[in-house]
Amino acid sequence: MGVKKLQTYMETCIEPEGFRTVSIQELKEHYEKDNPGAPVEILLDVECCLRFIYKPDSTEYRYGGENVTLVKLIRNLFNKFNSLGIKLVSFYGNFTNKKKRFEWVRRRYETIPKIYKLINLMERNNFDGFANKDDVFVIPPGLCFTSTSIIKYVLKERVIQSLTENDIEIITYGKKNKSFAIISQDSDFIIANAAQYYLSMKHLDLDTMTTRLYDGHVLARVHDLKLNQLPLYATLLGTDLMGLDILRPYHNQFFKKKDGKMDLDYLFGKLADECRPIDCDNNSEPNETDMARIVRNVRARGCHSNFDELQGMMLESIKVSMSIK
Repeated sequence: MGVKKLQTYMETCIEPEGFRTVSIQELKEHYEKDNPGAPVEILLDVECCLRFIYKPDSTEYRYGGENVTLVKLIRNLFNKFNSLGIKLVSFYGNFTNKKKRFEWVRRRYETIPKIYKLINLMERNNFDGFANKDDVFVIPPGLCFTSTSIIKYVLKERVIQSLTENDIEIITYGKKNKSFAIISQDSDFIIANAAQYYLSMKHLDLDTMTTRLYDGHVLARVHDLKLNQLPLYATLLGTDLMGLDILRPYHNQFFKKKDGKMDLDYLFGKLADECRPIDCDNNSEPNETDMARIVRNVRARGCHSNFDELQGMMLESIKVSMSIK
């Protein structure tokens, strides 16, 4: 579900190379040159990408979604990539880690005010005149499963049913097959380094076949970190397993305002300073001594979790970032 504030940081604070516009055709040519004969596959996170395929300005979603429109939108997406000689491999799953369910439920509850507002507009017959339809847009229930069925049975394209968490399956597949790219809108993929490129679905332009690239290598270089230190960095920033409610007292020492808002550049820089001296192994885990020191530092700032519980959460967060099962 993502690393806290990382996407915003990449889009607003990091140097331009870290979040840049790219031509998918040109990236494909570079990949083929470096990997002759390898299949050119983009791993598609269906659930995460659906919000940007099924847009409020191009679909009728008030009454549960129009499947005819949905088929056209998905077919167009696949045709565009197929025309470039790129295969989309779709991943779909409905498994949520038990430890992440509280966060998942919280996010579901966040949609309730949108639904109330949408129903009120419909009752008053004011929907068509409502200017900002994005404010009341909600993906109809079951649409993800329907979309996956369209991809598999109508388009005859490859779908992989995730048996664990979807992002873990994508990362595992990407690393095993040295995949060309992942397309999604989940900042976990910035950290994972699971494919050659991580592409933004939000910024995908199907007319020009360009999008934005989130570059984890640039993130590491800017902060003088090694790639295998990024999962620890993400854990200290906050993940779904390492929640902000636990880390907030620790983060407070790095709190600084800029233009009336939290200075993300300062926060990210200070947390990088915390990670830089720590040696991580090939699985991105710090050695026992360094791990104990990090846990003590977090607890010293007011975290109420006991030592073993906190250490367990941090190690699990690191393992999930690396998709170590």
